[in-house]
Amino acid sequence: MKEQFIQAIRNLNPNTPLTGKEIEDFYVPRPDNPYSYLKNYLLSEETPKIPVTGPIGVGKSTELNVIRKNLEESFLIISPIPEDMAGKEEMGYISFIFLLIREMVKITGGEKIPLKEYGIEPIFASYNYERIAKERHLERHPDHKEIFTLSLSENREKEIYNYLNRYQDGLYSSLSLIKNSLEKEYNKKVLFIFDDFEKLEPKVIEEIFINHSDRIKGIPFPIIFTFPLVLSYSPKIRLIQDYYEKPLYLYPIDVERRASSQSNEESIKFFQEVLEKRAFKVSFQTGIVEEMARSSGGLIRIFLNLARNSIRNAMMDNDDMVKTEHLERELQSSRETYFRLLKEDDYVKIKPYLTPNDAVPSGIEKYLIQDIILEHRDQDGIWYKIIPIITPLVNIFFERRGMESMFNK
Repeated sequence: MKEQFIQAIRNLNPNTPLTGKEIEDFYVPRPDNPYSYLKNYLLSEETPKIPVTGPIGVGKSTELNVIRKNLEESFLIISPIPEDMAGKEEMGYISFIFLLIREMVKITGGEKIPLKEYGIEPIFASYNYERIAKERHLERHPDHKEIFTLSLSENREKEIYNYLNRYQDGLYSSLSLIKNSLEKEYNKKVLFIFDDFEKLEPKVIEEIFINHSDRIKGIPFPIIFTFPLVLSYSPKIRLIQDYYEKPLYLYPIDVERRASSQSNEESIKFFQEVLEKRAFKVSFQTGIVEEMARSSGGLIRIFLNLARNSIRNAMMDNDDMVKTEHLERELQSSRETYFRLLKEDDYVKIKPYLTPNDAVPSGIEKYLIQDIILEHRDQDGIWYKIIPIITPLVNIFFERRGMESMFNK
């Protein structure tokens, strides 16, 4: 039994998205089926630009990895590493176009793309290709083949940006020429997937995909990109809605039906299938999976963490199944962690969202989203509840504060 528990704990890792063989073994389609949504757009439209957003831990990276795996026969999929762009305060539309060209050129090491003919030879003429450390990239994308990157000095980068600014029109046509060369060579359509862009500063994403949305729309190949959920509340979000395909909002799984406290059977079945695939040799007490789903607020990462640590508690107690007491112990541990992190001001800001309230105080939504406390607001403008794990802490805080005020009178 101990070996079965240990294997389940390994399979329930909440911190990394599914990739490669894990997708075959563990992937469960979400009830809202975002994979079909993305696949239909990619196969029916010529050059769709598809924005994807949602809270951290909702499963965005796993869904994009499923796209990579299942459509690799039809598309030449290029996935730049977000960390390569981090720290570039000047990152904007021009340098983004350069990034697209650079990533396409390095697919073949520049050997099969006539750079001079396409008018972009000056950009790459003095660069040396270096092999980047495989370990760094393959930790995130173990299915990727060996890749290359360009070695740039700070002065050389400034020269590039100046060159790009002078020859914008030529570079835009160069995108089409390079794209056509790659598609002819590989007999696949070029597809860019920008994952984990929420790890960059929101202002970088806003500058590229919102301020230049009209130009990005005209790029001659499909692009899927994630963007920080907090940008959903920017006044400029209409530009994304106007110029791109309908944004894909990945919400937490709707565990409870909005009209009542009854469980959503389809959603509970999703979480049961997750455990059947990842912890199929572990027995769970009746009703405990539903309670885990409710306590997670429908966030997959939190659910995996609750399941994993509940199994660990059962193993420590030498039990042959996961019981309610094991889950309760993990919930208490999580609440103690939040209790140490949350301050008085936090509780005051959270409290309005414990009950339905359409009058949202300005600015607070950003605070809540950034701190992963609020789940999300749906397309009708209705706020969903705070992550359930935190709810008792807020009630306890205000009860204590009320008692203190009574004693101080």
